[in-house]
Amino acid sequence: VVPPKAALKPLYDRLQKLAVAKAKTQPVVKCSVGKEDQNEDEIADNILNIYNAVMHKLPTEENNIKNILIKLTMGKPIEVK
Repeated sequence: VVPPKAALKPLYDRLQKLAVAKAKTQPVVKCSVGKEDQNEDEIADNILNIYNAVMHKLPTEENNIKNILIKLTMGKPIEVK
């Protein structure tokens, strides 16, 4: 809910940086972590932030995560160990 006289530009900028992770019917989380033209450090930072956010929402944290896969748009998935 946005108040009628609120500044929309800061809200818009903040919402553009949010990542949405959805798990409707399967116990799987899929989300975008960056674009292919970003540098590796930014993407690694995004992956760690998403991992920590998801892990802390799970009942037994790391014990609920079976595997992590990273994939480019048309590439094969790579498992993170």
